[in-house]
Amino acid sequence: MTPERFITDRWGWEIPAGAAEPGEDLAAAALRELEEESGVRCRTAEPLAQFATSNGLTDQQFHLYRASDLTAGGPITSPEESSEQRWLTRDQRQELIATGQIHDGPTLLALLLLR
Repeated sequence: MTPERFITDRWGWEIPAGAAEPGEDLAAAALRELEEESGVRCRTAEPLAQFATSNGLTDQQFHLYRASDLTAGGPITSPEESSEQRWLTRDQRQELIATGQIHDGPTLLALLLLR
């Protein structure tokens, strides 16, 4: 489970996410964030979608990637990012969505695209 988000005052399940460093390749940034936050190392990242988070309020853009080609993972280097990590089946994901435990927009979109 991810840490409680102070702005929303809620706990919830989320996919790993983060920001690219200036000049960093976006796919490389996605793979780096995945490893830092989960300890999972993947060799490839396939673009899934690019979207605006909230038109009219911010110019923030998200880039979703599907990571694959799993290799041995290392230690989690950003343990403050989450208090629990878990692989979920499709049925478990659907249950968490139905009960409001997955409520993060980027996570919902990623799961919808990966059906």
